[in-house]
Amino acid sequence: MAALRVSCLDERARALGTVVELLSQGDPALLDRAATVVAELPGAAECQQPTTLSARSGAPAGAEASVRLGEVSRQLAAGDALLRAGLGTRARPQAEAALTAARALGWAPLEAEALLLLGRVHDDLGDGRNAEQTLREALLVAERCHHDLVFVRATSLLAIQLGRRLERGAEAAHWASLAEAALARLGPDSELVGLVHYSIGLNLIGAGDVPGAAQHYLRALAADLAHFPASHPKVTNILNGLSGALRRLGHVDQAFGYLLLARKLGDRFFGPTPRPDAITTNIARALGRRGDLAGARQVLDDAAAALHAGSSPERAADVYLARADLEGGAGQTTAALAALEHARAALEGAFGPDHPRLASVFDRRGYLEAADGRPDAATVSFERVLAIREAAEGPDAPGLIDALGMLATLAGRRGDTVGAEATARRAVYLGEKVLPGDDTRVVQPLLQLAALLVDSDRLNEGELRAREAMRLLLKAGSSPQVASNLVVARYLIGRAALARGGDAEAAPLLTQALDQAQSLPESPIALPRLRMALANALWGLRDRAAARAQVELAAKELTAMPPTDWS
Repeated sequence: MAALRVSCLDERARALGTVVELLSQGDPALLDRAATVVAELPGAAECQQPTTLSARSGAPAGAEASVRLGEVSRQLAAGDALLRAGLGTRARPQAEAALTAARALGWAPLEAEALLLLGRVHDDLGDGRNAEQTLREALLVAERCHHDLVFVRATSLLAIQLGRRLERGAEAAHWASLAEAALARLGPDSELVGLVHYSIGLNLIGAGDVPGAAQHYLRALAADLAHFPASHPKVTNILNGLSGALRRLGHVDQAFGYLLLARKLGDRFFGPTPRPDAITTNIARALGRRGDLAGARQVLDDAAAALHAGSSPERAADVYLARADLEGGAGQTTAALAALEHARAALEGAFGPDHPRLASVFDRRGYLEAADGRPDAATVSFERVLAIREAAEGPDAPGLIDALGMLATLAGRRGDTVGAEATARRAVYLGEKVLPGDDTRVVQPLLQLAALLVDSDRLNEGELRAREAMRLLLKAGSSPQVASNLVVARYLIGRAALARGGDAEAAPLLTQALDQAQSLPESPIALPRLRMALANALWGLRDRAAARAQVELAAKELTAMPPTDWS
């Protein structure tokens, strides 16, 4: 055990030396993240833990093997430092070389560590499928050689990959629970306790269990505060996640307070200078939600001014994406599109035109273009989203559903009913195949398909699809988007009933749709259209006065609308 302890300390010393060597080269990108890279160097505490040390027994003996082991350790340390600095493209060759050398040595613990690093690199570069495959291989090799540190890290990161990136929540929950169970072998004082609970919290947020997520964030916070100073990036990162959970629970002021605390602690760690990081962009978003647009713009202006040639392209993109969201929400479409162009240039210049992170840029651009009355441009943007996500995540990825839904909507606006129906059917089929039975992400394509079917007098299937959407919506709780979609579902079911002569069935549905539409800031269906459908049902029921009242109100509303909206 004494020999293993010395070997472990030697590795930690090599990691420190490698980071010092890298920083001494003066690379602006590395210097920009130097504080984080140094803070997250592996500590010496693990070299005192028997379970950690025993996992690395059986190393190849001899002078030549010792030299080769030292070289692999340096490659792993360099790759880890570059990765923590946000330089995944430069970390990848180090990780690949380390894995090749570790396999040539035939020592499983080192192979597991190299696989873990390569899996993290794939994840950082947005290569979801290779990240999943490599992390699975890492945890299998780690389990085989009883390398519990790698097993817990790889399992936690795989859970995050599956849950947050690939949207496979049930699988993510399985691996997260395995990681939590494996902590027992490391003991309650392990530095990995925080990571495991943080990964569980992330996945619970994705699954909609916000209270459960908040509890795990708190457990992660307590665990990391036992090992790191309060200003450590691990701690401020958890505070950022906890803030998001509290905001979703309606504790808006408390959530904002945690963000401000995270920034204050970050100032203690990095120095009181503007930083283009997730905490900064979340503060700007929070200010925007509170109506302080000037304050939000100032925060983002300061963050953008802090960017420089060596800044991580993801950091730059995040700042500009936050600016696009802020300006788009304020109705400033031109400014929002300009910010998106900066984000696109940052990512594309660093990673090429097909990088997975570009999907979020084109997705936002497509929505802005559609709202701005440019359906052709929006179609091009959503086709890019579809192509990028399909290449990165596969043809059955849940992340394709929204893009398919928007492409179906845009095809319908162009009058391409055949293309719209085919695209909507693909989105519905994909949702039914890969999403849980109560997932509302399939609602939008269901309603689009229902509308196309009702419009073409295929009433039975159209009503069936609309009722499927309404069933999901009624279980989803209350929100403006749910209320808006319920208006559409009731309208479509009511129209199908009208077309079959079911005036008594249609009238209450259309009345509910109209009442709900009037309570919304913006109705998803023009009020005159809803009133005319209801008037037809009332006329069929021989309630002529009520029917006439609806027609007169519809005519009055039409006169207040521009002729371009009269359709």
